[in-house]
Amino acid sequence: MTNTPDETVLRKIKKCLALSASSEPHEAAAAMRQAQKLMEIHGISQIDVQRSDIGQTDVRSKVSVSKVNPWELKLMATVADAFGCKLMWIPSYSWSENVYGRFTFIGLKSQIELAQYTAEVMQRKLMKARSEFAKTLPSSASRAFKSAQLDGFCLGWTLEVKKTVHAFALNEETRLMIESYAQEKSSGTAKTKDKQYGATGMAAGREAGAGESIHRPMGQRAANLMIGA
Repeated sequence: MTNTPDETVLRKIKKCLALSASSEPHEAAAAMRQAQKLMEIHGISQIDVQRSDIGQTDVRSKVSVSKVNPWELKLMATVADAFGCKLMWIPSYSWSENVYGRFTFIGLKSQIELAQYTAEVMQRKLMKARSEFAKTLPSSASRAFKSAQLDGFCLGWTLEVKKTVHAFALNEETRLMIESYAQEKSSGTAKTKDKQYGATGMAAGREAGAGESIHRPMGQRAANLMIGA
């Protein structure tokens, strides 16, 4: 696994590389020489510099423990696509202090915080809508029936949100760098639960999710995110 270079040194190198794009030839040449010198002294490669822009952040599941609930995976994957991230699953167990597993977003550091914030907001919105729908189900209905309708609702809601999202555009070099980072962190394929989806719940979920959308903000602060009501 690649060692993590010192952040202070990386910032200096990046600053020099930025100056190397100057329209002033002497300034550009001097900055490039300084960047190359720092990289040589500290054993930092061009790939290390590029990889330093990639990071990861976690979002705790609301319903999945060791196996992933398919509709929640689809919701998280939708958010990941919107911010150009790869998605991984870290399972938990029933005896763990926090029983629910975690979704890991891997991508550009400028995007993962926004992805995390968006995922958590969309989770809350969906769980609130799910609770409201649950109140409409007959109290006499079986547990299996209610479960199928609730899962159908969540899937329908997520599918409607997915319609509004376009994958974040990444250049090929960055995409491959994120892929490489994710492969180093991956420990296998996530296991998913087998689910039955109630048609009534699915229709209700699509109707409820039709007014939801994810908007990518222009700024970098999560507080400025605009998420459709």
